[in-house]
Amino acid sequence: MFDLAGKTRSGVQAAYTRIVLTRFGVAFILLTLVHCFAQGALQVSLFVGDARASSLLDDIIYAADLPPSGISWLQKPGPGNYTLSFCTNLPIAENGAESCVTVYQTGAQDWNDAVVSAKNVDLVARDMTAKVLSRRTLKVDDIFPSLNATGGVAGVNLTYQGTGDNQSSVLLSEQCTRSLVYADEVMGTYKKEDAALLGLQFWLLILSFVAILYSSIPQISAVICTRVLSTAWAAYSIDNTRYHETMFRALYAEPDTPCSFDLFPTHFKTRSAFAIANLVLNATALLFTVYLGRLLIKNFKEYTFQRVGPPQGIIRIYRFFLTIFVLLQLSVFFLVTAVALWTTWLLNGPLVHISLHTPIYKALFIFTIVSLPPWIVMGWYAVRRELRSLMAGFLAVSFIYIACWSIMFYSQVYRWTFITWVFFACVTVASFVVLVLATVFAVLCWLNFGKGLRQFLDAEAALAKANFTPEVFSQEQTATKLSDVLSDHKVYSFGTVKQDINWDPDDAGPPIIVIGLQNEHDTSQRDE
Repeated sequence: MFDLAGKTRSGVQAAYTRIVLTRFGVAFILLTLVHCFAQGALQVSLFVGDARASSLLDDIIYAADLPPSGISWLQKPGPGNYTLSFCTNLPIAENGAESCVTVYQTGAQDWNDAVVSAKNVDLVARDMTAKVLSRRTLKVDDIFPSLNATGGVAGVNLTYQGTGDNQSSVLLSEQCTRSLVYADEVMGTYKKEDAALLGLQFWLLILSFVAILYSSIPQISAVICTRVLSTAWAAYSIDNTRYHETMFRALYAEPDTPCSFDLFPTHFKTRSAFAIANLVLNATALLFTVYLGRLLIKNFKEYTFQRVGPPQGIIRIYRFFLTIFVLLQLSVFFLVTAVALWTTWLLNGPLVHISLHTPIYKALFIFTIVSLPPWIVMGWYAVRRELRSLMAGFLAVSFIYIACWSIMFYSQVYRWTFITWVFFACVTVASFVVLVLATVFAVLCWLNFGKGLRQFLDAEAALAKANFTPEVFSQEQTATKLSDVLSDHKVYSFGTVKQDINWDPDDAGPPIIVIGLQNEHDTSQRDE
């Protein structure tokens, strides 16, 4: 017990020492912590608001007793022209468009003739609500179906808090509830995006800690790349939110729409404010990450190449090694996120009732999640130790990933999700790019096996473990002979590390590293 406590205390002290070793590392960790919790708080606020809106829409659609396979299809043939349809099959499927019924079309003279039912809305309640509501969504007291003479569902009664403590009610027609399927899909995608971006903040925090603790260039580079992509999405998210605000007003809130009722009076205004704040935080996080990251990478490189001065050929191969490690770090987030988004969207929505190959998709999801950690470990060790058999296994799994997730585009439900969900499409493309690049650089590393990288990394790791940070000497400098510096009755201290200039990287043996020693007595005399 005491030994474990001592080891834990020693490990914590060692980690603290590494973090505070440079002021750049301390600043990097502190700023990452601040941004993680600030951006995390924003994402939580966005998630709570979107989840509340999504829950309200789910309840309305459930009360309307719509077909479980119902999906929306929004067509935009021109500016300001929208055609919203309710479908029970994918429009891109063969004869899939025949399952669609138009629920709203802008500019139609008599669009009620082409819809399921005429609108039936309490216009007085609607006008009053528009004036007094300041909540992001309605505070709903009760939702229950409205039955017709034959016992079928003709609409949904919605009771909510109006002025003060007064209750108001509105009857949403069957046509209105069918049009709300589109709104439910939008809020559902928002909710999943919020969860993914919240996870991203903590993944960046963990990656930053690992980078500082282990003086790791790949982790720093992975953080910078992810910050760039996160900032780009934050900028796009503002425009995307304003676009959906316009669409919701045109499809639901205007007097001539099927609902003629605003379920989300201030939701998008609040969301836009959060999105702007999120962009500011992302931009500042990107700036400090790039600035401090460059300084840290420069220091890490100096420490590495001061311990063992490799030839230029080894430096080129070493860059391949760093690149593939960066790509492996990025794949942790992007591949897992893409698979998780697709699977949750498939299994928790109407697509599960349309899909014909759901067991195959589940099997691919399980295979990817289970095999991802071993795949990353195989890639790192294969390159680090130059293990050909392990590299063959890594490349085999990589090609399986690429083949399987490329074949997924033959799936109509997968293509439909890719087309209609921008965030999912972006994450999927990013995961494919990372996966393909990791495979390409793995092949490049394999072609350079046996050219000295392993010996350089072993020597660097051994000297790093001993906290050895000597001077930098030219490669052409003649190595100091041990016989010239070792003799009896003299005390020596570590001086310089030099590499044998006659070492051939093509040889099977490791390079000869000669440690030059200094006579402390002579040094003290020179100091005097």
